[in-house]
Amino acid sequence: MHDEEEVLFTMGTIFKIVSVKPFNDEIWYVTLQLVSEQDEPLKVLIDHYKKQIGETSSLMVLGEFLHLKLSQFDKARHYYELLIKELPADHVNAGMAYQNIGTIYNDEGNYEEALKYYEKAVQIYTKTLLDIHLNFAEIHSCIATLLGDKGKHKAAIKKYKEALSIQQALLPADDLALATTFNNMANVYFTAENIGQAIKYFKKAVDIEKVKLPENHPDRAVTLNNLGVVYLEHSDLVIAREYFEEALRIRLLSLPPTHPDLADSYAALGNLLSDFDEKHQALKHLEKALEIQLQLFENDTAIKNLETAERRATELGLTDEQVGVVVDKVYGNQAEGLMTEINVFLMNRLIE
Repeated sequence: MHDEEEVLFTMGTIFKIVSVKPFNDEIWYVTLQLVSEQDEPLKVLIDHYKKQIGETSSLMVLGEFLHLKLSQFDKARHYYELLIKELPADHVNAGMAYQNIGTIYNDEGNYEEALKYYEKAVQIYTKTLLDIHLNFAEIHSCIATLLGDKGKHKAAIKKYKEALSIQQALLPADDLALATTFNNMANVYFTAENIGQAIKYFKKAVDIEKVKLPENHPDRAVTLNNLGVVYLEHSDLVIAREYFEEALRIRLLSLPPTHPDLADSYAALGNLLSDFDEKHQALKHLEKALEIQLQLFENDTAIKNLETAERRATELGLTDEQVGVVVDKVYGNQAEGLMTEINVFLMNRLIE
């Protein structure tokens, strides 16, 4: 047919997601940008992910992606359960699947059910692994996270130190698993208002990630942003700004333009710039944060849930009254009106 158009590309061709928008109730319109083979930073990042995935079971990889990247807990749990059915009862990967299901329950706030699955994992590891094995470090870390979420900070730190002891016995000093544990410990210390220890362990994580991760890896941005938050709490605004700016720079390189982490970075830096009396730049960053949030409102089918709308608006620092405006405007699909309301709010905030 003369009016037919085809675009052919080889397997392994890589595209960058530019935007994702709903076309109707069942179809989404995704804008993609072809990535050049000469894009060296992206190539390094992709090679890192390939190495990280390695020979792991496809069901495990799919479950972890759905759980950790998309927060689709029910689907992730389904694939973990499929993996458990496929494996012998005492297979180490079955233990890992039980552990991951426990993590899902923990993320959902169901701590009792999470602990049951962690115990199943421990039983399998005890039967099949040596006493000093990295899987025991992982399960100690999972239980530590549970304890931290329950507000038992001292017990959480104790468990993290048990995990750290195993990791330090088996891994190089600059292994990324150590950076993860340092990050987790720092978060608990920060929650417990021990700012000095939080800074210490976040910096340990930063030092490892700087060496072991690609320069534009989004995990680096998470740790740098966390350090910015800690220094902000410590009232050291200059250092906080440095970390926020570096986190934003990395996220601009590695994330889609409507990613919620980008909105977080713009909002954090915008609020901080207002403290430096840089009103114009502060407003510019806050508006970018809100533009991303608006697109997320439009794209997110979960926006029909009132809780989701209220939580996202509250995270942006709006008052209860302004949260109400957000919810009303979103449900009325009046994005332009919402933007006007929020811009007025921002101007008032910066003038105050």
